[in-house]
Amino acid sequence: MIKRLQSIIYAIRRGQTNQALAIFVPILIAAGEYIRREWKEPHWTLYVAYAAYGLAGLCFVRLAWRLWKVAAPPPEPPGNPAPSAIKGLLPWGLADGELFASLGRRAELQSVLDRAQNEQIPITVVRGESGAGKTSLLQAGLQYTLKKENCVYWEARPNNAPGELLHAIRNQFPDIESLDSLPSASKGRWVLIMDQFEQLRPGRLEHRPVFQLLERIAKEPAPHRLSVVVGLRREYQADWSDFELANGFRAEQVAVNLMPRPVAGDVIATLAGKAGFALEQELVDNFLANSSQGP
Repeated sequence: MIKRLQSIIYAIRRGQTNQALAIFVPILIAAGEYIRREWKEPHWTLYVAYAAYGLAGLCFVRLAWRLWKVAAPPPEPPGNPAPSAIKGLLPWGLADGELFASLGRRAELQSVLDRAQNEQIPITVVRGESGAGKTSLLQAGLQYTLKKENCVYWEARPNNAPGELLHAIRNQFPDIESLDSLPSASKGRWVLIMDQFEQLRPGRLEHRPVFQLLERIAKEPAPHRLSVVVGLRREYQADWSDFELANGFRAEQVAVNLMPRPVAGDVIATLAGKAGFALEQELVDNFLANSSQGP
């Protein structure tokens, strides 16, 4: 009992009031029961038992009140990702589609969109140097415009490329059982976006199912239920041209270049306004000198 009392005093001194109250409640109830049953004489001991019950009740109410005050509401479920005007080196994503539409890529987006929606064109290649904005154009531009129900976006990686591609497709179209069933298994019109395609090589056996899918799509007679938009770096163009030549087809080409300096300046001004801060002109000029075309 002495050790129990010492633990209660220690808890109170350390500011652990909730723990102390939780210990007091059963102790007071037990004390009241013991006094009421064992100490029947003198008669006033009954009042002591009732006082113990009352103190236990007060401790319980106080504990419940303290817990009610500190109880935090359950976390809100995560909503849709919010667009951000400051991306750094990250590409623009699907959540940034509305903002991306005002950033100087309307001509390229319209060119890609016209080809992707044309049932007579099976494959379109979007090419450009690293950092030119291909991924932003394909995600925040094309995928956002086509809507999720009408397209599948896939970022190519060298490891298990066929399996990851099939997984991305089945997330949107679960009835498609394998890459070999495409494009004939397509029940409606849709677009497959293959980004970062320079990660794959037609000569590697593990990548072959992806290239075989492109061959089938290219050779299928129009109208095409499945069209493909391939995003690749400019230095991969020779490998892609060899692939086209070996299979006897020619894909539509859309070039994505660094922005002209006046357009890039307007983009920076737009982003600064969206982010709510001002930029020094010297900083803007230095940035434009390294990330845009000349005047």
